[in-house]
Amino acid sequence: MPGADQGRSEESRLSARERFLALTEEADEQRRAYGHAGLGDLAIGEGKPEEAIQHLRAALELAPLEPHYHYLLGFAYGQMRRWQDAASSLQMAAGLQPGTAEYLRCLGWVLCNSDEVERGRGLLLEAHELEPRNPHILSDLAASCLNTGEYELARRYATEARSLAPDDALIQSLGAVTEQHAPETG
Repeated sequence: MPGADQGRSEESRLSARERFLALTEEADEQRRAYGHAGLGDLAIGEGKPEEAIQHLRAALELAPLEPHYHYLLGFAYGQMRRWQDAASSLQMAAGLQPGTAEYLRCLGWVLCNSDEVERGRGLLLEAHELEPRNPHILSDLAASCLNTGEYELARRYATEARSLAPDDALIQSLGAVTEQHAPETG
């Protein structure tokens, strides 16, 4: 019975999390923060942003100056399309650790989605300068160009991203979307 096995697997996974959380609560502040952040990151990967936010807030209560925890919180808010909260958390991450391409990329992506396209694109370009061969930065640039009707530029970014990440299905599908648009005529 697949359903029974799946139920036991879910129960096992939950009890493993509960055991981990119990162990984490007995640790020092830094380890408790790290444990909550790890559980938050796991919840993000499972598409459970509400659970992620709970853990990441707990982590930030213990370690408010840890930029990666702010980044993860911003990412979770982004999953929920809470763009203002996402931008605020990501701005904090970028402020605490300036020049981090991933923080700039994520903040740029959030701003592009919250109708601050020009500012968001600027941050994506800044991230691209820091890591010119990062396929995720390139794909976010491609998506932002698609949204503003800059199809040729979107295709160029997407083509480069696809060449750098041939096994990434999301990047490959974005590239296919850019190919569906006719070249700009001038």
